Amino acid sequence: GATSAWASPAFGAPNGGCGRPTLDQDGSVVAYSTTAGNLGADTNGLADVYRFADGDVFATLVSDPIGTAAANGTSSDPSLVANGSRTVFVSTASNLVVNDTNGAPDAYSHVVVDDTIPPNVTMVRPAERWTTGLTSRASWTATDPSGVANGYGVQRGVAHWDRAGVTWTDLGTVNATSSTLDPNLGGRTYCWRVRATDLAGNTSPYTAPKCQATPLTATAMSYGPRWERVTASDAYRDALIRTTSNGAKATLEGVRARRIAGVATTCSTCGSIRVRWNGSPIGSLNLVTSTRKRQQLFEIKSFATTQTGTLVVEVISANGKTVAIEGIGAFQPAT
Repeated sequence: GATSAWASPAFGAPNGGCGRPTLDQDGSVVAYSTTAGNLGADTNGLADVYRFADGDVFATLVSDPIGTAAANGTSSDPSLVANGSRTVFVSTASNLVVNDTNGAPDAYSHVVVDDTIPPNVTMVRPAERWTTGLTSRASWTATDPSGVANGYGVQRGVAHWDRAGVTWTDLGTVNATSSTLDPNLGGRTYCWRVRATDLAGNTSPYTAPKCQATPLTATAMSYGPRWERVTASDAYRDALIRTTSNGAKATLEGVRARRIAGVATTCSTCGSIRVRWNGSPIGSLNLVTSTRKRQQLFEIKSFATTQTGTLVVEVISANGKTVAIEGIGAFQPAT
């Protein structure tokens, strides 16, 4: 017949020995004791009792204590009753039930209730809609009736500033609760969504995605006369385009976005700009601050739906006032 492993963790091999296996009447359920600490919700470094039934993905910890602390004693000598739904075992732990104060080993009975509820997964990061950093990071949390989620299926999507929709890539199954993209590329919106599988094999649906956009560099725009390119290590992606001329314009065609943002330098002698979308004004920015600041991001416009259009930045301050554009952001949500 076929041979199968009863004590396989989600990742890697068991890190401890297994013994004293016992079967139910028809051989479809097995219980055993083990010192392995990587089979599930086991952090005590002591022997515990697990149960595994045909069709299970992972073994279930039977010597499960009250609350979130690990069992504070060893558990052993399992025995299955009738159809395998009840496991009887012995334990020196005093926190498997309330008021166990005798300081001696006790006999316990554990009844299995079928777990059909998938984990509840929540996306935590990215928390900010925009980033001018070179790294984008996603993170998530999960809760489950069994207390442990074993394995996260992670997908990352990308939307380009001039294309429709988000393209998703499967990053596989991981045991971590975060994913880092380093470096990210300008002019993209990056999205993440995650699902989880619990010890009973229940898999959650994918979370609603969380997305974060990285602006295009200023060099992506088309400029009229009176602009100059400047290399600056403290600017967004090390470059900016500046002018001191009233009426100077910069244009970016074919933008697809739900939200528009600008990245600029602010300073005491800086000027102001007006932004137009398909010919209509959508916002203006005053770039004056008491000290010079690079990589200042301003969200200019939020549309009700994703739009496609031409973006024009026009200098409206007087001649001699500096306007230094560092980037333009186009955010596309995943839905």
